[in-house]
Amino acid sequence: KMIRYPPHPEGACSKTFGVGTHTDWGSITILAQDDCGGLEVCLPGGEWVAAPPIPNTFIVNFGDLMPRWSNGLFKSNPHRVRNNLAKGATRYSIPFFFGPSYPTPINALPGCVKDGETYQYTPTTAGAHMVEMYHKVYEASSSKS
Repeated sequence: KMIRYPPHPEGACSKTFGVGTHTDWGSITILAQDDCGGLEVCLPGGEWVAAPPIPNTFIVNFGDLMPRWSNGLFKSNPHRVRNNLAKGATRYSIPFFFGPSYPTPINALPGCVKDGETYQYTPTTAGAHMVEMYHKVYEASSSKS
């Protein structure tokens, strides 16, 4: 899938987003960016940093299934896009979203829950997880209307 981000509107606030803060819902996203930049990632302490394009490389993001599989050891990273660095150019990126098929059971993998620890997430399926994410996002956005 190719994503097109229109040029940053002239006179718009520098905090105008091409895509607001979000996490990816699946397991892993592999991202190819153009040379415009604009991707920002949130560090665990809450600080936002730029993820500038590096020629001939990909960015790999963990999605929301990683914490479920690792019982919280790995986190999905919040990120956002601001197209205000492109100097009026259109920004393009090509994400590859990888995730299991809908009926796949999702639970902490063996070795991720030590003796005496509890499961941080309720077992589910990949499909039920996606439905849950849709409800969270669209119920939140419809309640703001």
